[in-house]
Amino acid sequence: MWKLIVPTKIAESIQEIDVEYLIKNGKKLLLLDIDNTIVPRGDIEAPKEVMDWVKKARKAGLIACLMSNNNKKHFPYLEEFVDHYAIYSKKPFKANYQRLMNKFGVSANETVMIGDQIFTDVLGANRLGIHSILVRRQKYYGKFFRVILHKIEDKLWEKYE
Repeated sequence: MWKLIVPTKIAESIQEIDVEYLIKNGKKLLLLDIDNTIVPRGDIEAPKEVMDWVKKARKAGLIACLMSNNNKKHFPYLEEFVDHYAIYSKKPFKANYQRLMNKFGVSANETVMIGDQIFTDVLGANRLGIHSILVRRQKYYGKFFRVILHKIEDKLWEKYE
């Protein structure tokens, strides 16, 4: 069980992830969490440096797919920057990760999941053998349950370092 919540790599932010490293390691498909990975929770736009990183990754040949557990597209303007925008992804369940890999004709070894949450992004990716990169959340937010999860994830982050 422990291995399922340990990311393959950690990074302070998405901008710190080396696109060339991903390509050299055979990655073709980027699965990108939206809330607090691409767009800070509660904001209406992604930071320019994050979008520059996504553009760089796509220009280098990586397929970029947004994955959201929301049931509607909260940030429709992001569609122009990515190859696909998947809503209601039900992370950490395997089905939508597999569906997206099938859609783009790639294997788990050719896929990377980048997100800020251990119990959705990392757990879901690891269950399928997808390379998982945990980034620090951009903002703390939420109601009681979310705050508790953040505290647990912060303790786990300390162990990962």
